Amino acid sequence: MSRELIHRILSSAVLIILLLVVLFINAIFIQLIIAIVAGILAFEYAKLLTQSYPEYYSHTYPISFSVIAGVTVFLTSTLLSLPVFNVLSSIVLLLVCMSWLYVFWHLIFRKIITSRKAQQILGICMVLGFSLSLSKLYIVGGAVLFLIPILFTIMVDMGGYIVGRSIGKIPLSSRLSPKKTWEGSIGSFVFAIIFVFILKIFGFFTQISFIATIFLVAVGVVIASLGDLYQSWLKRISGVKNSGDFIPGHGGIFDRIDGLVAFLPFYTLFYLYINY
Repeated sequence: MSRELIHRILSSAVLIILLLVVLFINAIFIQLIIAIVAGILAFEYAKLLTQSYPEYYSHTYPISFSVIAGVTVFLTSTLLSLPVFNVLSSIVLLLVCMSWLYVFWHLIFRKIITSRKAQQILGICMVLGFSLSLSKLYIVGGAVLFLIPILFTIMVDMGGYIVGRSIGKIPLSSRLSPKKTWEGSIGSFVFAIIFVFILKIFGFFTQISFIATIFLVAVGVVIASLGDLYQSWLKRISGVKNSGDFIPGHGGIFDRIDGLVAFLPFYTLFYLYINY
């Protein structure tokens, strides 16, 4: 077992333990944690843009963007209990999903997003989608519902990494991320489907049929993987290996939650659709 793999497993274990602590934390602290993570995510995303286009962005841009994002996320998340804000946030999530489809279209058809304005808007959508999704899930179903998509993407990441490193040979996208393989993607799906069927045993998603579950898990894995590839592309044009060094063995926060950031708004809208 490689040293890097050990670091990733230990980091994931620590992250899961920290997430379980969320079960016993007051709601206001949950919103504060979401705002802090959103601020770090905004900082790392803005830093990648600054490294890609140093002649266009000021060196203070990542800090200002992260502070504004964190404060905005905290204020809006505390207002979600009001009906008008609850409806408005669902509309925002729909727009965020559309922005991600725009990204996916470019990734699939090998088109590069060269517009700096588009990249800025995508960053805003990314942070809003991440924070609003977690806040809505927590309000609707508490900490357990809040944790499900996070654990799902951890399983996708671990399955892809373990299987890809063990037997991966066929590159998934040599242009965007040479180390990711088709075998790793299959591993992601296997780990994810096992996790979801464990959830079904405990009473979650019982209204969804077996075939539909397999299809939806596959869609979820594809979305998370494309989110991962988008972040890999951002790092490639920035000339860096990691978005940061916040988490040992994983790099920055954005490195760890790239798939989650893409997956969350789609998952949240789907959950609300089948349950309300």
